[in-house]
Amino acid sequence: TSRRAAPTSGTVSLLEYRMDNPNYTYGEELAAGIQPLTLLAEKTTIFPSKGEARKMILANGFSLNKQKLTDPQTPLTTDALLNGKYLLFQKGKKAYYIVIAV
Repeated sequence: TSRRAAPTSGTVSLLEYRMDNPNYTYGEELAAGIQPLTLLAEKTTIFPSKGEARKMILANGFSLNKQKLTDPQTPLTTDALLNGKYLLFQKGKKAYYIVIAV
């Protein structure tokens, strides 16, 4: 499967991008916040373990919505959602994942 470059803005480009990349749904409320390590390793399969997720974040190899995620302890909330519904994660240089808040 070919992967497209990450979208820069707009709902249509994000939805088109979503078709070619792994995506996950997350049904629990983000308003109270969730630890990134829990979301990445337990609620999705982006990482096989919290330890691997922590190492990647601390090595500046992981981004949320095209911004480096630098603290694995800072909770993710609805403030991080793109278009009120999406979280765009980048692992390394080319692996993109979308989590859809439902």
